[in-house]
Amino acid sequence: MHFYQPLGAIAAYKALYELVLKPFFWDKTAHGLSLAVAPPPAAKPPLDQRAKFP
Repeated sequence: MHFYQPLGAIAAYKALYELVLKPFFWDKTAHGLSLAVAPPPAAKPPLDQRAKFP
């Protein structure tokens, strides 16, 4: 509790500061997987160009 309560107070003061001075700021956490951009899914060819099996 000796470390938890001061950290909570710091977080509350930071939140109040951002609420008053930067109301539209979104403090997001960057995660490792969110930075990677996935390639778009492969497009299927139209039905008339697909291989026809007997």
